[in-house]
Amino acid sequence: MKTKIDTVKTLLEALPFIKEFSNEIVVIKYGGAAQTSDTLKAKFAKDVLLMYLVGIRPVIVHGGGPRINEMLSKLDIPTEFIEGQRVTTPEIMRIVEMVLCGDVNNDIVALLNSHGARAFGVNGKDAQFVTAKPKDEGKWGLTGIIDHVNADVVHRLIDEKFIPVIAPIASDKETGHPGYNINADLAASKIAGAIGAKKVVFMTDTPGVLDADGKLLSSLTEERVEALKGCPRSTPASRRSSAACRKPTSSTGASNTRSCSNSSPKRGSARRSRSDLLSHRSHKGKECLTEWRSCFFASSPAR
Repeated sequence: MKTKIDTVKTLLEALPFIKEFSNEIVVIKYGGAAQTSDTLKAKFAKDVLLMYLVGIRPVIVHGGGPRINEMLSKLDIPTEFIEGQRVTTPEIMRIVEMVLCGDVNNDIVALLNSHGARAFGVNGKDAQFVTAKPKDEGKWGLTGIIDHVNADVVHRLIDEKFIPVIAPIASDKETGHPGYNINADLAASKIAGAIGAKKVVFMTDTPGVLDADGKLLSSLTEERVEALKGCPRSTPASRRSSAACRKPTSSTGASNTRSCSNSSPKRGSARRSRSDLLSHRSHKGKECLTEWRSCFFASSPAR
């Protein structure tokens, strides 16, 4: 009985936010422990279905790094990383596409559909709705950066009452090109901006953006992001260095964007700044579903 009462209380508290986000697009980058734990996968599917049933329009963008690493290891294919990013050779690209599109994407679609949702799996090669170019002139091989998103493809799926589930593979305009491997976080942000999403939520096992002291930053501006790029890792010396690496406000005086930003333009409006796309990054294993729900239903930094 207590569980049912708590559920009713949660729904009542969520009503203002359900009203605010009704008929709005919310992009969810799905990853971390919630993608590997059967319990968390089921909870994720139920939460997405609830969002859908109350009139919110979820769009899922997923990664699959651990599954890719597992397959490469089984096939004894060596992998090189530069600055934390995978160097995608043509051989690795075939494995990446096979795992993300044929394995992970299908699993997520089946998971959501088994709970009563109408999920539809796609990747950037479908209708060439996501195109990209080599990152840093090919330094990372076929790892790419998105240069165009055809938002109409996603909007059509949403208008037909589907939940798009997007694998971060992009196409090239050149005929016969193998395509590009795209970082899932960056893909979610770029797609969210292109389709006019009201909010983007990142589900991951990492706590988020940390300052030089290792403290979580609950809000960021674009200027703050640029300042942090030059900050050293947390060391006694770095903690005595530039205050820009510690202060939670922009040196330009610009107001911070909350980590659960819900300020965004409607469909067809001007390009959004990167700071508009920053969102809470749920973490800590079993707590991740609770944390990302609390983020979505409250426009305040995580506790």
